[in-house]
Amino acid sequence: MTSDWMHWKHSCYISLPDPSKATFDESRKICLDKGADVVVIETEEEHVIINELATPFKEEYDYTCVWIGLVRDITLEFVTDFVWVNGKHPTWTFWNAGEPNGMGYNSHEECTITVPEGWIDITCYWPYAFAICEKGISVLVIVISLSLLLLPLMLLLSL
Repeated sequence: MTSDWMHWKHSCYISLPDPSKATFDESRKICLDKGADVVVIETEEEHVIINELATPFKEEYDYTCVWIGLVRDITLEFVTDFVWVNGKHPTWTFWNAGEPNGMGYNSHEECTITVPEGWIDITCYWPYAFAICEKGISVLVIVISLSLLLLPLMLLLSL
């Protein structure tokens, strides 16, 4: 588990060890307090990155269940209709065999965890998953970073 943000493409990620395990709402609140949200996985490559971030959970707790920001769209009729916390509908999914099934604790499986084998719909109140937060990198930060990198070159050229 790391206390540092990891940059990948247009996002930054952090795995949160404290509290070690939490419900979806608790995990999401922790992420929102950090100016981020629960991770949104849009590609297979990103899924691999998230599972790599979860590896320390496996080493310390012997399993890797991580909340992802995919929740059941309660405005739709079927238990298989999910939407990301950012409001987008998934264009790529990695459901475990037989998932989503909406069949579990009280049949209220409206949240999603990821395990190395795939995604599983589960009750949002299940208190045994970890959080990985994601926040986008703003264009302003990128421009400022590039400006700082180019500043020495610009000073050298002005001599």
